[in-house]
Amino acid sequence: MKKEEYKSKQFKILKIIGMVIVGLITAVVFGFLFGYFVQMLWNWLMPEIFGLKTITFWQAFGLIVLSKLIFGSFGHHKPHAHHHNRDKHRKWHKHHYSDEWDTKGGWKNWSYYEDWWKNQGKEAFEKYIEEEQKNEDRV
Repeated sequence: MKKEEYKSKQFKILKIIGMVIVGLITAVVFGFLFGYFVQMLWNWLMPEIFGLKTITFWQAFGLIVLSKLIFGSFGHHKPHAHHHNRDKHRKWHKHHYSDEWDTKGGWKNWSYYEDWWKNQGKEAFEKYIEEEQKNEDRV
């Protein structure tokens, strides 16, 4: 192994260790700040509104941990679930709200939907159900 490669690997390892240390310090600082703000808000609001006792910093910090355990996990979630739903909605939106709908007067005619449903909708729906049941019986 060449001397430059060895130094390069050492630098990468030191860089990763440095990033981990900075990340841990940042997480601890935010944890303490968040605990402090929870304590301050609790001691300002809860005794006055609900007649509860004031709490210490460590009790506030414990409440944060407890609430994360009960109401949510510590970063364990499906990262792509939100994107999947957004893409699914986009496809539906594109299909149902296309320019073709507007050119055929779809939005203008939408005001007639309620009257149509009162006059023909129930009957048309029942007819549709009968046809679908007949098709299922055939299969």
